[in-house]
Amino acid sequence: MLTFIKVVFGIGICFVLFFQITENEFISLFSGDNIKQPLLLISCLLIMPLNWFLEALKWKSVLKPIVRLSLYESFKSIMSGVFIGIFTPARIGEYAGRLINLPENARIPSLGATFYNSIVQNGIHVVLGFGLSYYFIKNSLLETTEKMLLFTIIVSCVFVCFVVITFLPKYWQPVFQKLTRYKFTKWAHHFEYLKLIDTKTASYILIISMMRYFIYFGQYILILKSLGVKIPFIDLSSGVSAIYLIQSGIPLPPLLNILGRSEISVVVWNYFGISAHIALLATFILWFINLIIPAITGYIIFLKFKPA
Repeated sequence: MLTFIKVVFGIGICFVLFFQITENEFISLFSGDNIKQPLLLISCLLIMPLNWFLEALKWKSVLKPIVRLSLYESFKSIMSGVFIGIFTPARIGEYAGRLINLPENARIPSLGATFYNSIVQNGIHVVLGFGLSYYFIKNSLLETTEKMLLFTIIVSCVFVCFVVITFLPKYWQPVFQKLTRYKFTKWAHHFEYLKLIDTKTASYILIISMMRYFIYFGQYILILKSLGVKIPFIDLSSGVSAIYLIQSGIPLPPLLNILGRSEISVVVWNYFGISAHIALLATFILWFINLIIPAITGYIIFLKFKPA
């Protein structure tokens, strides 16, 4: 049965990938004339393993109070999560994918760790997204003083909530504890992990999450530069951050998320005078490097998986 599931997953990823590439005519976007600086594109590809190395370090640290993993075991867990997560909305399947490579007695207790890790990384995307995309937001949306004031209040509230969630999880863990009283929320007791997070661990996870964000950020800029985009850096950084900020709220499965990402990128880059052709090509390259290549790696690991 497990072998059948593995084969179905493999066929599924090949079919959907083929559909996305052909149906949306991404192949037609590629030509020798589009790639102006191939070395920058190669640099973007070479940075990708560093991104997942950092995530392996972070995942290893997050799980430390529950189970001790080697860096390689942590990497396998992450890659499996990437593969399974591409089929599910909001990458929910990534949770299951990460857990299947853990020791059986650590899988359920690790739910809280997975939740915390995801919240911090997504929180970084939102907080830094608001900050770095300010130039774009200010010029495109904040025409009045009232809108500027509302934006400032929203960003301040988001920042305060993020700090509380990241550094004081033991204080909001009781919320999950109270949920265990109800029949349909008994699962909440698995989040007792949150009270194990100290300031040192939270700071370490936060720093690595920020490093990963800036790798994504740098990759996007490298791709745009490799395609000959020559707008000022402040425009590039603001546009990239705005796109990542908006994308963080899209609940589509990553394999289909390319559609939403494409539309967002076209709208944002059009504001800066970048053609839809270049916007679509940059989106596809980034999607392929950061999602499809790791997912293929995850599938290879998944094929070797044997239930404990």
